[in-house]
Amino acid sequence: MPVDYLKHFPAPLLDDLVHNRWLPIVGAGFSRNADLPAPKRMPLWEELGRQLHKELPEYTYTNALDIISAYSHSYSKVRLIERLYSLLFIDEARPGKVHNAFCQVPFDIVCTTNFDFLLERQYQLISRPCMPILSEDQLSISLGETHERLSPRTALLKIHGDLNHPANLVVTEDDYDGYINSRPLLSTHIGDLLITRTAFLVGYSLDDSDLRQLWRIVSSRLGVLRRPAYALMVAAEPSVVSRYERRGLKIINIEAKKERYSEVLADVFQQLHQYWVKYTMPASVVIREEPLQELSLPSDVSSRLCFFSAPQNLLAYLRNILFPEISRAGFAPLLTQDVLSPGDNIAAKIEAMIARSSIAIIVMGSAWTAYEQSIALARLGTNHVLILKEARIVDTEISSDVARLRTVIFDPRNPDEVPKWVNLVRRWLEEHAAALRQRFDIEPTRLFEKGEYKASLISAISHLEIWLRLSLRQVEYEIDPNAPIHRLLDVAVRRQIIDARQIEGIKRAVSIRNLAVHADRHVTKGEAQSALRLLADITRG
Repeated sequence: MPVDYLKHFPAPLLDDLVHNRWLPIVGAGFSRNADLPAPKRMPLWEELGRQLHKELPEYTYTNALDIISAYSHSYSKVRLIERLYSLLFIDEARPGKVHNAFCQVPFDIVCTTNFDFLLERQYQLISRPCMPILSEDQLSISLGETHERLSPRTALLKIHGDLNHPANLVVTEDDYDGYINSRPLLSTHIGDLLITRTAFLVGYSLDDSDLRQLWRIVSSRLGVLRRPAYALMVAAEPSVVSRYERRGLKIINIEAKKERYSEVLADVFQQLHQYWVKYTMPASVVIREEPLQELSLPSDVSSRLCFFSAPQNLLAYLRNILFPEISRAGFAPLLTQDVLSPGDNIAAKIEAMIARSSIAIIVMGSAWTAYEQSIALARLGTNHVLILKEARIVDTEISSDVARLRTVIFDPRNPDEVPKWVNLVRRWLEEHAAALRQRFDIEPTRLFEKGEYKASLISAISHLEIWLRLSLRQVEYEIDPNAPIHRLLDVAVRRQIIDARQIEGIKRAVSIRNLAVHADRHVTKGEAQSALRLLADITRG
């Protein structure tokens, strides 16, 4: 069995994660996990100082910062930057599995004191937009996420600059000493972030000048009123833990062999990612009834949710045409606007919503939908994603990922073509409805046998709604697919699809379902059992 590393994380810290209150701060030790040809290895801070010391034999080694400063003084800062470029393997190093696991976690802001470009490269590899911020004049650029303008990108705050921007590089004693005075806005911005967020450090040691400088900024801005801060370590000695805690840092100490450092870190961030996605929906507010019922079920229950994404200028048009088709096929359409998630982290919300969906329909045309498409492909697979493409979009604008997906072309300017392309969407929906119906059929009983009576009853009523819509479609296709179940029942009795004597029991079960969904009402074994019997009697009849 995989090791549960999250047991080392206190509950308040995990709660901060789900509510988007983490401020991850990445240090030099994190770059140690880069992929390099053997025997090359990314140096730590002190190792960097030792290597530069070889070119300063007349100097006595004291610490890395002293030697780096002496090197800059002796040979010029230009020469220092050239040597750092070589010693940090800027052209050769590639992000490793730890970088991949870290960047999958949907942080909206990440801080780093590293000079390299490993995080940027990894964000690019996973198609997650990233905006490096190196100077104070960039702080005025809006990083807010609006569905109309931006994609859910990560702001990468490079506190000490990088090697492509020498003027912003903080690497010598003079740079460190003058940091707060020369960058007052950036220092204040970091302090502001730490007022509302919990610092989570990875890749630092107490001997790291970056860590000392970072804590100087924090202390100068917040003093004793700063929020708790945590540092992630593997197999840390008790004396090291004690030293950190004296400086106000709580240690998440993972018990494992130090040689498994990279493997452990990758597993930790994978588990943090899974935790965030799993608990985003329970911590969210769902504002539309149909998806609320589905999201009230346990996360392991077969879902009839259809995630739907379209550019804002097309959403109303396509919603009016396609939502009835999605409902008639037995699916519940789900939009990002249907869910208010904690912490205003749109990337985490999108991923959590797609993770709970069975299928997705993505309309090309914006950075947002391109991002959602990449998440849907990763979570659901190519067979469960349908792409809608406007006729005006030329094939050269289509990525290789889209080219291999089922694609339906539509033209909003040509109403005569609507029946043709809607029929293609309908056929795709019916294919998936037929494939998933068998799983939906057994879900209420499976949940009952597990003792999950509330989920069993909710699933049974959802199954009944699907059955009613499919049955009524055979005789009355034009019935409103969004009609409430009471309306469906009235039509079903009139059409003699169900027996009028069953109505009272069904309405009682529906009332219990509504209270269970909206008021978290307890459902007894007997109530769930009665709902299952009603469902069996009706669907067999």
